[in-house]
Amino acid sequence: QVVEAAKLFRAHVVDVSPDSLIIEATGTPSKLQALLDVLEPFGIRELIESSVTAMSRGPRSMAPSR
Repeated sequence: QVVEAAKLFRAHVVDVSPDSLIIEATGTPSKLQALLDVLEPFGIRELIESSVTAMSRGPRSMAPSR
């Protein structure tokens, strides 16, 4: 059920053990909160949130030229 919920939110299961999963999810704060709300009944042992991150696609870099 947890894996199906993750798929609904386009999250990725990145590790599986007999009694736990690691799920990677990205999105808006409201989307991530909705995922957490769905997963809450299964128990969340640990949660790490990062701030807004941006990267340029393709060969261009967002870093200033030296």
